[in-house]
Amino acid sequence: MASVILAGTAIFGCSPNTALPDDHAPLRIAVATNFQSTFENLSTLFEQQSKSITLSPSYGSSGLLYTQIINGAPFDVFLSADAQRAQNLHLWQQQKQVGHSRIYTYAYGQLVLWAPNEVHPDLAWLSQYKGNIAMANPALAPYGQAAKACMEKMQVISEQHQLIMGSSVAQAFHFIASGAASVGIIAKSQVLDFAVDPEHYWHLPQDCYPPIKQQLVALVSTDDERNAQIDIFLTFLSSQQAQQLIEKAGYLPGHTGA
Repeated sequence: MASVILAGTAIFGCSPNTALPDDHAPLRIAVATNFQSTFENLSTLFEQQSKSITLSPSYGSSGLLYTQIINGAPFDVFLSADAQRAQNLHLWQQQKQVGHSRIYTYAYGQLVLWAPNEVHPDLAWLSQYKGNIAMANPALAPYGQAAKACMEKMQVISEQHQLIMGSSVAQAFHFIASGAASVGIIAKSQVLDFAVDPEHYWHLPQDCYPPIKQQLVALVSTDDERNAQIDIFLTFLSSQQAQQLIEKAGYLPGHTGA
């Protein structure tokens, strides 16, 4: 069995905008850290098209943002890195009977094997490799759960491997980029965002891990104008233009049904 090193939990985020909503206040969007660079591009495109609505994002781990929301942080939309927290928040709102929240899958994450010092690595190569492997902690991160599922299904992990687990897929990427780990299983969006040479990473087969559903929840407002603005943003996010941008960033496009 492979040995495991757990990295300390790190939280990346900023405080949400606490201003009360009005017709001209920006929509407050809670965004999972892994989607940050993609959301910045989407935000620019959205504000070019909807000049009367601006966006105010706060970035952090899905767990941190979820906790902030159920403790009263005034967000309008939550873009989670997984389905579980989004569905929990959706159910929480229904139980509070605050109105009909909306939930759907806005993107699907993809996994790659990244080995900076190897050319065209794949799972056959990984099974022969002896050394450390970075990945997100399966107990904390959906990308880690998917990476573990794939490695177990393909039977490529053994006692010759040492797993270095980050608290998030962002931390797993940092381990490889910094040289703390020689190889890792991370998000495709990360290698694209950092312009990693395609010769040094390999796409894991889609059928070797369960879908990484990134779901959003639109939070219910008592302000009809606010709800209308949220609807405009959701319509944009599910549009062909936005979904093409999401796909270009390394995700599989989502859809409007959860």
